Amino acid sequence: LAKMGVLIKGSAALERLASVDQFAFDKTGTLTAGRPELGALVPLGNVTPRDLLRVAAAAERHSEHLLGRLLVAAAHAENAVIPQIGEFEAQPGAGVTARVRVAALPADWITSLGLPVDRGADCRVIVGNRRLLEAHGVALDDFAHAKLAELDGSGQTPLLVAIERRIIGLIGVRDAVRSEARDVLSELRNA
Repeated sequence: LAKMGVLIKGSAALERLASVDQFAFDKTGTLTAGRPELGALVPLGNVTPRDLLRVAAAAERHSEHLLGRLLVAAAHAENAVIPQIGEFEAQPGAGVTARVRVAALPADWITSLGLPVDRGADCRVIVGNRRLLEAHGVALDDFAHAKLAELDGSGQTPLLVAIERRIIGLIGVRDAVRSEARDVLSELRNA
């Protein structure tokens, strides 16, 4: 085992290993590649997947967080025009808020989202977890809760996107499973 880089602290630990029937892994970097990738885009209402990504990328434009940079890169890869933002605030462990000019948003959103008719006005965009949206007075309806559960159930980290007090969609982020993970887990089961 030492030749393979495995350190065993005493022979008793090795003897107890014979009775183990379950393993727990820290999956990031062990079973997965450790590089997040864009998962599901779940737009709500009359929002398109491209516009959902574009607005989320705008809010994340100045973010230093890995997931924020992923959204910006994904929007660039789609050749989406990312709106400029005004104020930006990172909420550590929760997400970001930013001010976006109403003129940068699709015109049909003004009425459906209750945005200011003045296209020169700004609106607040929030990208983050449920706790952040709730702190800003954004309520999730049953459909949004169901989609959130679906993303969670599929192993994706859900990012919720809202404008002012209305959720416009969810974005899933996942970590790719390493190619050898399935074989390693099979070997462990067989052993």
